[in-house]
Amino acid sequence: MAVTVQRLSMDSSWWISIGGVRLLVDPWLIGPEVDYARWFNTQWHATPPVPLDALPTWDVVLISQKYPDHLHAETLRSLDPEEVWAPGHTHAALGRILPRATLRDARREVIRRGELTVRWLASRRRIDPIYEAVVLDDGTDSIVLAPHGLVPDADHRGILAECSSCVALLAPLRRYQLPAVLGGAVAPGAQGLGPLVEAVEPRWIVSTHDEDKRGTGLVPRLARVTPFDPAAHPKFASRLYEVPDYSPRCLGG
Repeated sequence: MAVTVQRLSMDSSWWISIGGVRLLVDPWLIGPEVDYARWFNTQWHATPPVPLDALPTWDVVLISQKYPDHLHAETLRSLDPEEVWAPGHTHAALGRILPRATLRDARREVIRRGELTVRWLASRRRIDPIYEAVVLDDGTDSIVLAPHGLVPDADHRGILAECSSCVALLAPLRRYQLPAVLGGAVAPGAQGLGPLVEAVEPRWIVSTHDEDKRGTGLVPRLARVTPFDPAAHPKFASRLYEVPDYSPRCLGG
């Protein structure tokens, strides 16, 4: 069965078809995203996303993180999905945004739909920032979605060992660094992805959450961004699968 991905924004919104299920992942497609307050962090896409009326057909929304550039209230209200798969700590917010939607806790249960199995790679942190990853597995190929990276522990490695061969790791390749008090390495960059790449052994690495967004507030002023340098990371560069536009890409099957 084919595994197909399509960018919906140049940041971290995706359409993924795998195992007979069509997912909208972290849809932020209209308006800005605001963290806590506008003075703290307000950001806009530098490149316009796919318009809502041009989205490919989809079945379920998947939310990978609790932060507003992944759980984007304005977009979710406009989409009004019937079903959302998301970690339980997001359900209170999602219930207010989408009171009619069926919410499934992808962090606490292994979700199965069609040929697709969804497994969560949960963070062990209890205070922010809490960044997690997701495995989408159709029984032949898998995709690992880690929009903020992940340092895999023994439990993560055990889950990954049970999954099908990884056709693609979707992860950030640039480093986005804030002061420690504001979260430190929001995106670890290629230099911080080594352990995850070693554990996942992906056929391809696809850049995600690397958009050079426009922003105002404290966070953009303090952020230090280190672009991905292929020459410094040749093992990554040899596996890099470029998705520079909004055209669908078939990765496996």
